[in-house]
Amino acid sequence: MEFLAAIVGSIIGKIAGCTIEPNGRQFGYLFYYESNINNLKTQFQHLKDTKQDLQHTLDVATRRGEEIKQSIKNWLSQMDSISEMVENFLSDHEGQANTGCSIKSFPNLVLRHRLSRRAKKMAQSVVEIKEAASKFGKVSNVPILQNILETKGYMAFHTRNSILKGIMEALRNNDIRMIGVYGMAGVGKTTLAKEVAKRALEAKLFNDAVEVAVSAFPKLENIQQEIADRLGLKFDEDGVKARAVRLRHRLRTEENFLIILDDVWKKLDLLDIGICFEDVQKGCKILITSRYQGVLEDDMDVDKNFKVELLSDSEAWSFFSKMVGDNLLSDENSDEFKHLTTQIVKECACLPLAIMTVAHALKNKGIHFWKDALRRLRRSSMDEKVYSSVKLSYDFLENGEARLILLFCSLYEEDAEISINDLLNLCIGWDLFKDVYTLEESRNRLQTLLDELKSRCLLFKGNERDLVKMHDVIHDVGISIAASEDFKMYNIRSNDELKKYLEDSNKLKDSIAISLGATVEHQFLPSSLNCAELRLLSMAREHCSLPDNFFEETKELRVLNLSFLSLETFPSSFLCLENLQVLQLFRVEIEDIHMIGELKKLKVLDLGGSQMKKLPEQIGQLTRLCKLDLSNCYNLKVVPPNVISRLVNLEELNMLHSFNNWKAEGEVFDENTSSSASLSEVKNLTRLTALYLEVPHVNMLPKDLFSTKLERYYIPLGGWGVDIMEGSRGLRLNFEFDTRRLLKECGFQMLLKRSENLHLERFHGLKNIVCDLDKEGGLSHLKALKVNGNHEIQYIVDSSPMEPNRLSDHSILPSLETFEFVGMENLEKICHGELKGAKSLRKLRQANVDLCKKLKNLLPFFIANNLEKIKIFHCLQMEEIVTLDSQDVINFEAVDRIEFPNLKYMQLWNLPQLTRFCSETDTSTGKPDQGQEGKEQLYHSDSSTTLFNQKVAFPSLEQLFLWNLKSVKRIWPNQLPETCKMHNLKTLHLGCCKSLKYVLPFAIAESLVQLEKLIISQCEGLEEIIMIKESKEEVEKIDKMLLSKLEYVDLKNLPNLTRFCSIETNICGLNFIPVVYISDCPKLFSRTAKEEEDKHMDLQEKISMRSPCADKKG
Repeated sequence: MEFLAAIVGSIIGKIAGCTIEPNGRQFGYLFYYESNINNLKTQFQHLKDTKQDLQHTLDVATRRGEEIKQSIKNWLSQMDSISEMVENFLSDHEGQANTGCSIKSFPNLVLRHRLSRRAKKMAQSVVEIKEAASKFGKVSNVPILQNILETKGYMAFHTRNSILKGIMEALRNNDIRMIGVYGMAGVGKTTLAKEVAKRALEAKLFNDAVEVAVSAFPKLENIQQEIADRLGLKFDEDGVKARAVRLRHRLRTEENFLIILDDVWKKLDLLDIGICFEDVQKGCKILITSRYQGVLEDDMDVDKNFKVELLSDSEAWSFFSKMVGDNLLSDENSDEFKHLTTQIVKECACLPLAIMTVAHALKNKGIHFWKDALRRLRRSSMDEKVYSSVKLSYDFLENGEARLILLFCSLYEEDAEISINDLLNLCIGWDLFKDVYTLEESRNRLQTLLDELKSRCLLFKGNERDLVKMHDVIHDVGISIAASEDFKMYNIRSNDELKKYLEDSNKLKDSIAISLGATVEHQFLPSSLNCAELRLLSMAREHCSLPDNFFEETKELRVLNLSFLSLETFPSSFLCLENLQVLQLFRVEIEDIHMIGELKKLKVLDLGGSQMKKLPEQIGQLTRLCKLDLSNCYNLKVVPPNVISRLVNLEELNMLHSFNNWKAEGEVFDENTSSSASLSEVKNLTRLTALYLEVPHVNMLPKDLFSTKLERYYIPLGGWGVDIMEGSRGLRLNFEFDTRRLLKECGFQMLLKRSENLHLERFHGLKNIVCDLDKEGGLSHLKALKVNGNHEIQYIVDSSPMEPNRLSDHSILPSLETFEFVGMENLEKICHGELKGAKSLRKLRQANVDLCKKLKNLLPFFIANNLEKIKIFHCLQMEEIVTLDSQDVINFEAVDRIEFPNLKYMQLWNLPQLTRFCSETDTSTGKPDQGQEGKEQLYHSDSSTTLFNQKVAFPSLEQLFLWNLKSVKRIWPNQLPETCKMHNLKTLHLGCCKSLKYVLPFAIAESLVQLEKLIISQCEGLEEIIMIKESKEEVEKIDKMLLSKLEYVDLKNLPNLTRFCSIETNICGLNFIPVVYISDCPKLFSRTAKEEEDKHMDLQEKISMRSPCADKKG
């Protein structure tokens, strides 16, 4: 071996002596093989030590929440790559380096050379990366983190999705800077705002967002600090003003930043805080939440407002189930839990905060706990968090009158529709308003306060115009506040509660207001109500009698409501009510009411719905009376003379649906007429500002009956019948009246011009309604117009004969919201001529037409595009609903769609000539199609028989009824742009459309994501419901069921219906629809199926069989 080594050394030495220096370096790899390997190991160990030290520093920085610099991350990545390479090299070289050559035990010199060379280069790389680490200074930075907004409790309900979508669209709109979200306490405004911010950040609309809780008592320094913290801004200044300057300067550097100001109660000066964006900062927005609509609109001047409504009943149930745990309610033994859930959710009244707090309290609790919770909820032992939230809204009412009105509302029954008229009576009797001296002033003051309470979401609009309502949770809080020592106003809702109050004699003795609920029975009433301080008593309920001494100790009573009581006569103690100012006896069954005449301080008397036949003469003694209601007294046949005329302070008289047998002017008294009052008595009531009565015959009218002082009125003149009136001023004119005489009277002219509601019944002598009745004013106040049974009028509005100098600035019917035209046989157009007034008919929202045989279209587009409701019946020559007139053409040169953004309801009934909803337009001119040959049309060749063309869009339509449209062959074209689909349609009802072959093309069926009800009948040519031309593979690419929300299907009298859908696919079926009725569709089911087999077949299987069948499944 030594000999061999000596030979090799000698050879190498000779070779080395003959080579140049670079080659010598190559041979050096062989000589320094071990040295290079060991050096690599040493340097690698140093590198690992360096990484360990660095890692410790990084761990400390990470624990501090700091962000590691990218250069450090890059170094670590390189270090890991090199480490993996070195480790692999070192693990492999041990076996490779000792591999021999062909000579036994002689090392493989080529391999050693390669390994040594690699080791040296690796060592150099290790040294370099280790030295790079030694140059690191600061390894981390304090991160600028995007805000993470938690939205716990948010669920994507339908009532929230539309609002969220609207807010997101507003955030994308460069013209909108500030957005408002308002709603009652606990409705979920904050949660919604956070969800909006979360989605906006995910959509990259903003770089960052900050949410600041403002609260009822804002601290500006705290608001500034929270925004500054989000921006990474450090304040060196003290004081709000100095910080505001610094914050404004910092905000100017932001391009896309969202500020959420949550729970704003009153005006907040954003400049004082330092919130200010420049005009060029289009991407910076402010989102404000508040309980008060007025704060957002008036004080904060937001650009767009969104109201957050209560949850629907089904949403409330789902929300509660989610909060309490779906597993609990899905168990087999959960029927009792489910029943309790329904009751508990009802008590929470669809308010998210109430649902959430109650659900959390009941989670994982037993059935007895749930039952006890329901009992407490029913007796108003609500959660403290909910109570305090609503109570704070009440406390924040600065106006004491508004507070008291809210407490008055809490004295009504739960879920009551509260009459504004009743509240007015109560306020008058309580003498609530100071420095208010007339009934009209009181009404205006009350309406102002109700508007404030509604804007603060403490009250809501009722189902009718003159009603308000109160949320159950607010009602319970109101009851609690009213019953406190500060007010002593009690809403007693049951016999048990009445017993409790009667046992505590001192409590009831000191009360100032008592409302007895409808369930309190009269046998539980005390013989005498010992309430010396009582000012208000309401015990409106049916079949209740009163003890004779009941009112002996209530001499301070100001307001008494005994509506619906059945009394033979008033108790004798009734005469003790010498201070009574308001008496409500609506639908009281009582024979003798003459005793009322002794209540000399009475200001308001409501005898509406009374069964009396004669008005007592003693009523004339009530000379302080300012409001008398005799409406709906159908049996009232006699009003003695000189009773009404003695009521010299009367400001409002209501006799609708009541006495109308007025003595005719100039009529001689006889035994039949001497007992009747005349309208001259009404004429002499000089303080009268509100009048509601019927005048059936023209000879009953005295000259100049109608005073120019009337602010509110509804007066049917001639004929019989009274309409439901929209607005506070209305007239109904019947054919019997001579209009020429009336129109000459300034009082009647004033009534006509100021009317909000006008009904012309079989009224002749008019050719152009607007010109003939109010040529100069254009009936500017009119909101509702109804014309019935006129055979002369060709046009409702005929602009052509009007003077040209008035057309330029004259608006016709600028306030009209709804019209109804019935039985007008010669009506050819509603609008004839060019309307130049900028506001003409621009507020029209509802159009109803019936039996107008010559009417060929409804309205031009520039008027119709704001409609919310269309109802057209039995117009036999109607060819299209909306036309594109010359005033529309200007806007249609590059039109993409003809949109009706507000239309929610449409009913087209028995229109046999109707072929299209809207005129077609020519692509080259943008003008209505005149049928010229050679022009390129937008639609298919059969578009003339397609009801809705490819440009017509109804984004809000919810209900569509089509009946007897014989000329319509298709409702929709096969292809529609996304913007023209009907995503909100809920009800589709078709009948007697004999030319239809199918109902829904696939493009429409796919878009009907909200459709709940589908009814089709008597369409003889109908062969299928959904027509699909696309391939089955294309159809099934969509990841959803068609008509997934459909709950009710009724198919009847469809003799040629063979299938529900063109192709058999799992995305189109009826199996999961809860209610399905099919009758007289002989080709839809197979008769070949045996009866027993038929029972077990699902509906889709039956429908897919195309051979004839019978009968009905429901």
